[in-house]
Amino acid sequence: MLCLCGPDRLHRSQKQTTMFERKTYGILAAAALMLLSAGCAKVSDGPLPEDWRIPVTFTTYGLQRTGTKADASYVAPGADFAEGAVVGVYGFYHDNSTFATDPDNIADFMYHTALTKQSDGSWTYSPIKYWPNEYGTGANSTDIDRLSFWGYYPREAAGLNLYKPGTTTAYDNDTPGIPKATFTQKENPDEMIDLMFSAPLFDLYKTQEHTENAETHNYGAVTDGQVTLKFRHALSLVEFQLAEGTGAKLNSLTLTKIKKTGTVEDCSTDPLVWSDVTGSYDLHKENVTVVGSTILTLLAIPQDLDADATFSLNYDITFESSDPTHPDPIVYKGDSFSVKLFKKTGPVAEQYGVTAWQPGKHYIYKISAGLDRIEFEEIVEAGDDWTVGNNNISVPE
Repeated sequence: MLCLCGPDRLHRSQKQTTMFERKTYGILAAAALMLLSAGCAKVSDGPLPEDWRIPVTFTTYGLQRTGTKADASYVAPGADFAEGAVVGVYGFYHDNSTFATDPDNIADFMYHTALTKQSDGSWTYSPIKYWPNEYGTGANSTDIDRLSFWGYYPREAAGLNLYKPGTTTAYDNDTPGIPKATFTQKENPDEMIDLMFSAPLFDLYKTQEHTENAETHNYGAVTDGQVTLKFRHALSLVEFQLAEGTGAKLNSLTLTKIKKTGTVEDCSTDPLVWSDVTGSYDLHKENVTVVGSTILTLLAIPQDLDADATFSLNYDITFESSDPTHPDPIVYKGDSFSVKLFKKTGPVAEQYGVTAWQPGKHYIYKISAGLDRIEFEEIVEAGDDWTVGNNNISVPE
């Protein structure tokens, strides 16, 4: 149990060591991940009665995982976090104030706390923390102590660095506000991380009622003590698929001029805004296999695409012979063809594609391969949250 005491606002490190000496907040947080969080408090001269301590609980919202591609962190369109998934959470305690007005505004309630999903769907963490049970800094105060929360996934994301807002100084437990983030994605598609940031929840407090000294106090705001953090995919999901009826044996593929590093200055915005996107590289893959119709899946840094970015395939293609004197199939081996990811010049009828990959969007490039070329038969730009929508972009023949 984290006990916070003292009517005066203390420096974070003092809060951690002294636990506040004059004002007690029972602050429990159990875990069930949508990410739920909130807070209220009531002045008390002694320990809080057991039945007044309200745990903060957690759950997750709107994501499900099929886990068929990419790193184990991958949460595919339309599913939930897998058992064993770990989210990092930051909780901000506002003494008689709000996130916007708190003079310190540091993650003094939860700092990089690990919430882990269990087999029964619940989320757990340790040590347990309680909702503030105080509505002000004095016995006659009518204001409310509040909690704010922000989280990201996965908690130990390789390539992710959190900084103090507007700086390149590492984020720590004395840093005010929600951190700035930089991220470098893996180049190997099978190792790419599914980075997510939650929408922040500000100024929450728990609904509760109890009687003390014949006086009843009712604290409003959060239903059932649960708070839901909605996680948003920070990256772009990009798939390359073979169009139906393409009879080719794939040998290798190459995707050029893709960038792997970027910065999110404010992780609380919706939509997220990526900047300083750099680190161009060429992705090459041998022994290409087809899963369903998909031959490549990327979890890419959102980026403006290079005008010369191309997709290439090397493949063998077999045709049945129509010549009865030569009945054996005709095989063309090792043909390699390229197509640009987009074209926005020349006649309108010849233009196609998207010029940028946006955060949280799903792009599907459907490829047909022939004797003398490959082309995008169709490009689908899906809706938010990686849910396939109807925004189809036709590619001219």
